[in-house]
Amino acid sequence: MHVEGRGRTIGWWTLYAALIVAAAFRLPVLYDEAYYWTWSRTLASSYVDHPPGIAYILRAFTTVLGDGYLGLRTPALMAMGIVGFTCWVSARRLSTPETRGRAGELAIATLGGSLMFGLGYLASTPDPYQGAILSLGACFLIDALGEHDGTPARRGSAFGASFCFLAAVLIKLSSFAVLIGVVVGLVSHPKGRRLLRAPGFMAGAISALFLGLPWLSAEWMAIAGSVASAASAATVDTPRAWTLAGMDVGRSAGMTAGAAASAAFQWARVAHGHPARGLVAVPLVLGAMMLTFGPLTTLSLGRLSVATLKPRVWKHDHPAHRALLWGSAVLLLACMGAAWLGAGELNWPMPALITAAPVIAARVARDPPAHRRWFAWSTRVFTGLVMVLLVHVVHPFLPMEAGRDRTLRSAGFDTVTHAVEVVARKEGVKAVLVDRYQLASMLRYHSLDRLKVVERGRARRSQYDVWPRPRLCPGDRVLVVGLGPGVASEGIERQGEERVIERRRGDRRVGAFYWALARVARPMFGDGCPLEAEVR
Repeated sequence: MHVEGRGRTIGWWTLYAALIVAAAFRLPVLYDEAYYWTWSRTLASSYVDHPPGIAYILRAFTTVLGDGYLGLRTPALMAMGIVGFTCWVSARRLSTPETRGRAGELAIATLGGSLMFGLGYLASTPDPYQGAILSLGACFLIDALGEHDGTPARRGSAFGASFCFLAAVLIKLSSFAVLIGVVVGLVSHPKGRRLLRAPGFMAGAISALFLGLPWLSAEWMAIAGSVASAASAATVDTPRAWTLAGMDVGRSAGMTAGAAASAAFQWARVAHGHPARGLVAVPLVLGAMMLTFGPLTTLSLGRLSVATLKPRVWKHDHPAHRALLWGSAVLLLACMGAAWLGAGELNWPMPALITAAPVIAARVARDPPAHRRWFAWSTRVFTGLVMVLLVHVVHPFLPMEAGRDRTLRSAGFDTVTHAVEVVARKEGVKAVLVDRYQLASMLRYHSLDRLKVVERGRARRSQYDVWPRPRLCPGDRVLVVGLGPGVASEGIERQGEERVIERRRGDRRVGAFYWALARVARPMFGDGCPLEAEVR
């Protein structure tokens, strides 16, 4: 590449990185982000929803950097940096000397054009950390198998590869599908089979298992003999019917938060979805990939995945090609299975891109010039779209209603929390009652747990169904906060007028929350209330 062209490329990605950082410190704290922050306040061996890795990551960073944007968003930005750098390194190592520079640039372009990477990884949810550890695992795997030009493996790489791919499961369960695919890909190649038997590889796997032993123990105790009952009970639709054995076993094991196993929870979530009936699952997952990866990236991934079924195609390629593509393919098959059963989200396929991006870049770098130009054009278009959205996060300018702007959907909760705190302090209420865990987490985060917030439970089970709730007796005054009018409900008698708190971002009205003072009419969250309380 000419010096002038290289300068333009560096300037383009420097601007992209600057927008990422600016948007990270302007995007309001998201519902899920606040929810996982509450996990970090009560560390445990196991949680509902996901494994415990996210809780410990947030606890470490918020302890050092505080609970504000610096503590929440710095680790996510670091994870994005790790993904970008390791994918660039991996793509270069998978390439021949002639195509090495081109492959590295294509790897960065592949990530830059992904909406999920550029926007979805800004928040401290499990996704950026899962992506970071999987990309590190891919980089170590390539090193452990030796570089394309015959360079021998680096010492310690086998350990790092097995450790990262196994430890990623502690962040998000979908990493298990990637792990299975990588192992299948290694078994299919002589060098891969030798790596699986290497002492360093085994040591890394044992170390990761040891790290995850508390979580694995909690999961095993909860799942053993309970998957059948979790699948037969309407656990997702009726939280009171959730009778997973792991709740009691978890308490007896001394876990600080207690938990129903995350694996059983996710299994029940999929098993009780609304079946999409057959092949509808395929276009659903392909649509998610087109939206989050970009069209040509998706087509390239599909083309290369099919090619793994033809061993002769890979005869002259690096042995890691097949392992990484198998990891990607097994995850996408798992996503299609979940979609067929009626479950799935846009972020689920993203690890497939993280794992396969170096392979895509290395292969496209060898393609005919016409295909390379089309691929580069596609990634530039999607990268431009991501940059426009990042600018909009920093300074909203796109012509859309604030209430429909998903980049603002969590704005204004500092105002809501302040208003709720003022009323709660003035009226001396015993607790703030909400119906959903998202609102409970927002109130807890923005008040830094100064408010005693109680989530009463809805159809979607959450960690709040496991954490103990304070006993409320007849006559206790509470503040009820909800999404719409009619916030008082069964067991609660409203006192006074129902009021509205507006959520705003600058001069833009985003939405509103409703609140009302209320009196507890009957014992809630346990019986044991004194008799005189019932007489009042």
